[in-house]
Amino acid sequence: MNYDQIKDVLMAKIEQEFSEYKQNLVKNFTKEEIIDKSYETTFKEETVSILEGLILGRNEIKALLNTEKPLDKMYNKYMNIETSMLDKMTDIVRDIVDDLDKEFMKKREKVR
Repeated sequence: MNYDQIKDVLMAKIEQEFSEYKQNLVKNFTKEEIIDKSYETTFKEETVSILEGLILGRNEIKALLNTEKPLDKMYNKYMNIETSMLDKMTDIVRDIVDDLDKEFMKKREKVR
């Protein structure tokens, strides 16, 4: 198999896992539980998108193909990393709040 073919096989596996994950949510969880799992769902959805665009080595692709439920595995490893998206989001929110504060102060200055 050439690179594109093996990558397509990997992406089919990943997309199938994500589809099964979503079907499981709908069939087996309440609305509240689904909302509680939204972080995991978002992570997995973003991971699928990232993997589609990544150029992976053949060995990396083979490793993922030989991993049972690679999305679950990646999510679980991600949750054990000390820094997370929340850390980056905190910085972004702080920057936005600072910008809004500056805009507010400029408007106040103009009114005086």
